[in-house]
Amino acid sequence: MVKTHISRVVEMADACVQYDAYAKQLLSNKVILAWILKSSVEE
Repeated sequence: MVKTHISRVVEMADACVQYDAYAKQLLSNKVILAWILKSSVEE
């Protein structure tokens, strides 16, 4: 099967949706979110 531009765009969009879901799941972990905030915000 020849990959068309549209099929590549759809595959990339699917990968972005998966990435977003994993990022949301990761950031919903309070320990990880606290570590990120502690590392990036001055007291």
